[in-house]
Amino acid sequence: MEMANLIFTIVAAVASVFGVLWGIHWARIRARIEDTPQIDVMFSPLRTGSSLGAQIRIFNSGRRPVRIEAWYVIVNSGFQGTTSILPGAANSFQRFPFVLEEQCATEVLVDLSNIPWREIANAGVEGRNHKFWPADAANIKSFIEGANASAPKEK
Repeated sequence: MEMANLIFTIVAAVASVFGVLWGIHWARIRARIEDTPQIDVMFSPLRTGSSLGAQIRIFNSGRRPVRIEAWYVIVNSGFQGTTSILPGAANSFQRFPFVLEEQCATEVLVDLSNIPWREIANAGVEGRNHKFWPADAANIKSFIEGANASAPKEK
């Protein structure tokens, strides 16, 4: 009987240590997940005469500041479904990079006059270590529709 109690005590102690270690492991995983930057990106068309620009609204819903390095556009080239990534930091009216604090939003105005905007497949912002946060597909679709609707009428 004493041997059974000893074995039970050892098993309970090992299980307790394992449970504590498992809890610490999951706490670290949860902390990493909660610490992951959450960036929301939205594009809106802006017209000045015949030239097209975009207002990019960037919101950091995460728990820490995020460094935004640039914005980008991915266009369909039309050549057998190939795409091109066009870095856009040079066409911006705001200096890149910048830091977006937690729970803060900013707006960036960009020039799209040299970009085939009707062919935009995706667009977004790039953070440190080449982390990309794209706008969602519905936003890009409404951006193109809005830009088409506001396009100057051809004579």
